[in-house]
Amino acid sequence: MKKNMAEALLTYVSHILPPTVKAVLTDETVLDAISFMVSHNIAKGDPYLIYELRKALETKYSEDKLKDLYSLLDKIHEIYEQNLLIRLVIPETIQVCTKVYPKISADLSKEAREFIDYVHELVKGTLTEPVFRGKYFRTVVVRVAKPEKVLMRELEPHLNLIKHAVKRDLVNTVCIVAAGPYKPYWARKLTKKNCRNLRFESGRR
Repeated sequence: MKKNMAEALLTYVSHILPPTVKAVLTDETVLDAISFMVSHNIAKGDPYLIYELRKALETKYSEDKLKDLYSLLDKIHEIYEQNLLIRLVIPETIQVCTKVYPKISADLSKEAREFIDYVHELVKGTLTEPVFRGKYFRTVVVRVAKPEKVLMRELEPHLNLIKHAVKRDLVNTVCIVAAGPYKPYWARKLTKKNCRNLRFESGRR
């Protein structure tokens, strides 16, 4: 029973990504890891179903490819825990693949992996370069500083980084990241300033 539910759930969730993504992103492991993580969240609280989900996924891979799958799943899980799978990785992947479609580029899958590594470094707190400027994925991540730093210098450093990245055409997407009790307030303020000054659409851009 749980086995059938797991297989059905994985199949259903795989359709959260539009056909354009599956057509041009040839790395099945990336697609499977994203589908598994969303399915895992739906099934949380049911350890038997989660077990069957993992088992169903593992049967698709030979033993020599499982290590790569596990490594990617660990990264995707940590990204998901910070809400960046839904907020950044999936929307950006859909946007990029939609632009590329119907062309299939061998380097797109490689860059998708690099973008996941970039977001994972952000989650781990080891990101040293805020701008990811690839051939397809082009994003700047702006982390809102501690409240005391913001109060001293307001939002000027954040605004300058975004202006620099946008005006030099380095990125297509700006992602503002905030955590803690006060940072979301400053993140909203920063978003409004950018929408006004740079004529962004409110949202991810």
